Amino acid sequence: MKLSRTVIVVATSATLVSWNAFADSAAPFSEKDLFSGTRRTEAECATQPMSVWVVVESQGDCIRYYAAGFAPGANPKTMVFLHGDRLNGTRPRNTLISVGGYKRATPDSIQTQVSGWAKNAGMPYIYFARPGTYGSSGDHTERRRKREIALTTAALDAIRARHGIEKFGLAGQSGGGFLTAAMLNERKDIACAALSSAPASLKRLLRDRGSSVDTTGHTDSVDPSDFVAKIPREPLPRIFVIGDPRDSNVRHSSQLDYLAKLEAVGQKPMRFDGVAPPPTFHSLDEHGRTAAMMCMNNRSDADIRSRLEALNVRAAKASPSEE
Repeated sequence: MKLSRTVIVVATSATLVSWNAFADSAAPFSEKDLFSGTRRTEAECATQPMSVWVVVESQGDCIRYYAAGFAPGANPKTMVFLHGDRLNGTRPRNTLISVGGYKRATPDSIQTQVSGWAKNAGMPYIYFARPGTYGSSGDHTERRRKREIALTTAALDAIRARHGIEKFGLAGQSGGGFLTAAMLNERKDIACAALSSAPASLKRLLRDRGSSVDTTGHTDSVDPSDFVAKIPREPLPRIFVIGDPRDSNVRHSSQLDYLAKLEAVGQKPMRFDGVAPPPTFHSLDEHGRTAAMMCMNNRSDADIRSRLEALNVRAAKASPSEE
């Protein structure tokens, strides 16, 4: 897929300078901003902690990320987590609600989380704030459209240049898994990618729901599975597609269709059926992060599968069957 865009990337200073929106890093993020979308100037972005200014089709946005484990100079490999959607509903219908614990999250809580992940992974780790969320400017109601994909890949370019990154490992949950699939189509620097509970074959998901309209209300959402032939083949990225067949948010058929399309173009994805907590059987982000992290540490598929099976056992014990 060739996105219709002109992208200019300007990396802002990495110095952690407070900005008025983050004067209290222990304060929750604004739900109002999540609903309405936000804009930043390049000057404001330059004072926001760990952010990059990117311009797509003549409109700039300030993309925030939370990072730990970076060394001065080169950082050959880095993990990136792409979170799920943080909105349900649509703006025209006035039905927007925040999800995923957005109202409780703070810059400090995310930084603490990613610091733990970096220590566990033994490599730098990034929590990527998707446009319109967690301090990134933009409009989260515009997710799964061309602009979100263009902003994400441009921001990763700027982050890569800033930190001397050679290869990324991506883990994406749900809507973040959609973006992970889209990044695989756009980039040659992804060594490992884990998609958990992802609507990676969006058209199949919508067809199974009896709809042609995304939950965002848009009819022009991108389907990453249409462009899998663009994924590099030399070398093949290691791709992990993880889902719970009982998932009521994103039907498993979307992931199975994506797997089939990957295999049809010569990719060798690993499928894993996870055990997610009720009632939606959707949250498998730990499975995805584990698979991508182990892959970036050069662990075998067998080792990764064994660790994921252990996560399944733990999840099943935590949420016993009602039968």
